[in-house]
This record gives sequence, C-alpha cells and structure tokens, in this order.
Amino acid sequence: MCDQTYLYHIIKNYDNLADITIFLPGSCMDNHKKEKTNNVINNTIKTNNTVIYASEIKKNSMYNFELNNWGTTNLKNKELNNETKLRRCDIYPFGKWYDEVFPNITLKYITYVGIFSVSKKHIHNRSKKSYEEIIKYVNKDKNEECAHYIERSWIYIFDPLPKEYIY
Repeated sequence: MCDQTYLYHIIKNYDNLADITIFLPGSCMDNHKKEKTNNVINNTIKTNNTVIYASEIKKNSMYNFELNNWGTTNLKNKELNNETKLRRCDIYPFGKWYDEVFPNITLKYITYVGIFSVSKKHIHNRSKKSYEEIIKYVNKDKNEECAHYIERSWIYIFDPLPKEYIY
C-alpha cells in the first residue's frame, strides 16, 4: 500500500525532507506504469520541482466512486497479498470522503497509480498534523478502500499547486 508508505515518509521526515521527493510504487516499471514513471523522473530532473500527472474530470463524476474489491496485477505483489476484498473506508463514497478531507477545494483533477514528485515547499502547504490525520484512513488494514481515494487525491494533498506543476 504505497499511499500509507508515502504518508509515513512525509510524517517521519517532515522537518528534514529532501528538496524534491519522487514517490514510486514497487510496481512502477509494470508495462502500464513505465511511461509515467519515466516522464515523472525526466520532468523532475528538468524542472527540479513538483511533477504530478492528473486527469481533468467533470464536476461530480467521481462523487459516487467506491471499491469493494481490487486485485493487483503485479505478480510479485500478488505473491505477497492475493486478497481482493477491501476494508470499507469509514466515510464513503469517494465524494463524501473528499468533502470531509478537502473542504472548500473544488475537485477538478484525479491522479492515478501513485507516481509523482513533490517539492518540500508543496509538502509544507499542509501541516504535519494534517498528514497524521490523513494517514489514519489507511492505517487499519493492508487492503484499504481509502488508499484508492488517497491515490486519486494526491494533487489536493499538496494543494495549492500552481498549474505549471500539473501535467
């Protein structure tokens, strides 16, 4: 569960973060993630700043999103955990959870696959305490529905991000 790992890293290193951190899941070189991985790395080197790929969405198109089951496609991850049933998020569907965690931030983009870089400055847009609150959503089970909510919300976790860092 990379989202829990990313949040843990931010919390534990909040006061001594690198200038830029590239976050990659263990499956980042899978065929469907390889291009995004390479693009994030190359654009991070080029810009020396935050790089987040996001898909623009229509208002409320994700509001009712929820997952009961999900199975990894990565064979090594499947060997470690082949369970597909997800622990239900305490607040669902996604739209209700999003409104709770990100009040007053309009949902316009969705991020996928947990591949991005972020500057210390953008991590510090949010307090350490707020990261400690967010991690509680993914600290209960190895298969959390909320991890999929967080995966789609990284762009808002670091809000506000200037448009030039959103690809």
